Amino acid sequence: MKKSTIGYVVIVVVLVAAALFYITSQSSAGTLNQYIGVPVNQTFMLQLQSIANNQTLASKVGIGVVSGPPTRINANTLLLNGSPEVLYIGADYCPYCAAARWGLVLALLRFGNMSNLAFMTSNGSDVDPNTPTFTFSNVTYNSKYISFVGREIETRSYQPFQNLTPSESNIFSKFDSAEDIPFIDFANYSIQLGAPFEPKTTLDGHTWAQIATYLSNPSTPQSKAVIGTANIYTAYICEVSKNVPPICSQPFVKSLQQIYG
Repeated sequence: MKKSTIGYVVIVVVLVAAALFYITSQSSAGTLNQYIGVPVNQTFMLQLQSIANNQTLASKVGIGVVSGPPTRINANTLLLNGSPEVLYIGADYCPYCAAARWGLVLALLRFGNMSNLAFMTSNGSDVDPNTPTFTFSNVTYNSKYISFVGREIETRSYQPFQNLTPSESNIFSKFDSAEDIPFIDFANYSIQLGAPFEPKTTLDGHTWAQIATYLSNPSTPQSKAVIGTANIYTAYICEVSKNVPPICSQPFVKSLQQIYG
């Protein structure tokens, strides 16, 4: 084969590969976007619940690779209807909120039941575009141990969305003067400011089903990040609920409480 022919073939192969990459990336974003705002079906909720309750998996992951865990604060316990309150403030467009929601959902499922959770992706033009996640905008949470309030203050297109109550606004500005998101207040015992891990290296380019499959393997980057986050959140929730919930007796929880307590 002549050199000129070889060069032509190489150029064609490169162009085809580039075209396939573009088509695949566009198809992936399109596949994700068609689920925006769609309620999470019962089958997938059961899968999330199974992952959350897999104590062997949680023990193997432990702290995982979480790079931005919550920090302790000194304040009176935040209560809602007599129960310690976990307050989340974020926005649907936010890729860092997208990362935090995965771990928070799994942690909350260890203490109660969640309904009206919906699929969401971060804004398609922001950093880490179209990060697959969920939205708490319509969530109802039931637990005999804790209360949960989720506020999405802006939509995926940066429009004002859910309003904070005066009390929530005061908490937000008091413990997060820059009002950065995500903001998670674990009953005024600890505060999560910002993402617990980098979404780009763990979530981007995957579907919810793929991520759930990765989470079941303790050696994957997704599991180390998301399960690790859920484990740390669980340890803090156990602290504010006085270690009464059954999950709090697990060795991995006790170990994390020693590290972050």
